[in-house]
Amino acid sequence: MSAPLTYNLNFTREDRVRKHRNVFMFATMTALVTGTLAFSGCHRHRSPEQRIAHKLDHLAYHLDLKDQQKVKLGEVKDEMLRAREELSQDQQTVFDELLGKVKSEELDQDKLVQLIQRHQARMLEVAPPVVEKVAALHASLTPEQKAKAVERLEWLRERMTTHGHGARM
Repeated sequence: MSAPLTYNLNFTREDRVRKHRNVFMFATMTALVTGTLAFSGCHRHRSPEQRIAHKLDHLAYHLDLKDQQKVKLGEVKDEMLRAREELSQDQQTVFDELLGKVKSEELDQDKLVQLIQRHQARMLEVAPPVVEKVAALHASLTPEQKAKAVERLEWLRERMTTHGHGARM
């Protein structure tokens, strides 16, 4: 049989400091890992399609949409993505033209204004189908859902104003 274990209860100052340092390091590492895992979930919507889907799911939840209304919301999402795709292709062309104009010796203001007007006209071309789908969804909302939508929009305006985006509103 082996000798009984004995414990040294006479810790030196260095032993106590080392023990406290180890506990502190463990707590710090645990907090960092937990924080990293918790906040990494906030950026899970990487593509525009994922962001739009997430925002519309969030909207459906807050407005308590019924199945038929969710179908109409899905149509809004599809139309928004189609319009976004069309505009992003046009935006690349506009940006390339803008770069060419900026690289030139002298900036032709009339050409720049025409470029902006052409882009705005393109935006106005793709807007009506999106607005049509939004109007169809709006018509299907109950008065309570419309009131909730107004509350959400007011909350959004307040949030954007307090976070330095007031010029956008």
